Amino acid sequence: MNHHHWHHHERPGYARAAVHILGAVVLGAALAFGFGWVVKHLWNALMPELFGLKAITYWQGLGLFILAKLFFGGMHHRHWGRHKFRRGCGPRHRCRCGEPEAPGPEGPGQPE
Repeated sequence: MNHHHWHHHERPGYARAAVHILGAVVLGAALAFGFGWVVKHLWNALMPELFGLKAITYWQGLGLFILAKLFFGGMHHRHWGRHKFRRGCGPRHRCRCGEPEAPGPEGPGQPE
């Protein structure tokens, strides 16, 4: 019988992918629970006294979080730390990230 004993860095690609997927699912579930809990407690601490609204359940808090995300933040996936342009660089700027900005006709540091 052939037994393979892999160290973490020696795992085959599918095993690493499965670990990453499982980690993402667990993290996603934990974040969903956390955001629903925070929204519920903030709502119940503020809204009934300030505006005379009823207290909400955890599931209503999670629903409000998802609704607010859809209305105000969208549900697109962000790649944190993988920005195409650094701060201050972009398609409207003359510089490319990592390269110093070329001086304009007014000289360096002058507004256009």
